Formats: sequence, structure tokens, C-alpha cells
Amino acid sequence: MDNKNSSDHSRYNELLAHIKHGREIEFLYQGQEYFISKSIEGRALWNGKTQLSQIYKDDDDALNFIEVNGKKLKDLFKESKVVIQTIF
Repeated sequence: MDNKNSSDHSRYNELLAHIKHGREIEFLYQGQEYFISKSIEGRALWNGKTQLSQIYKDDDDALNFIEVNGKKLKDLFKESKVVIQTIF
């Protein structure tokens, strides 16, 4: 495995750890700011005040089923296509 893939994998695992600990993530993708929220109901994706996804109770489901422009969240993070702005 080359260093880039190892680094991408480490970043994705770090993201998973933050998600599993109930953290919320604000990130940039293709010049747009997005927010992965966490509430009593579950997780959802937002762009500003607009909710872009349904609410998923399970963190893995959120990463596997929420999409941005046709790309799954998990793939965007695995491929380092996003820039994490803030972890709350």
C-alpha cells in the first residue's frame, strides 16, 4: 500500500472514530459547505439551513446512504475529496 492510500485510510478511520463518538462534522466539497449533524433522532446532512438527507439513526447507514452529488459520504471521505472545516 502506498503512503497516499495509507494516509487516506487513516483519515477515514479518524472520521469514523469522531462519528462513533457522536461528533458533528462540517466540511467543504466542490466549493460548498456541508454539515453532518447529530441529534436525538439521528444523523443528517445539511447545506446551510437546508436538510439534504433523511435522518439515519445508525451512523454506518448515514455514511453508506447519504450522498452529495451522487457520491456516498463514506466514499468522499475515503477518497479525500472533502476538506474538514470543523469537528464539533
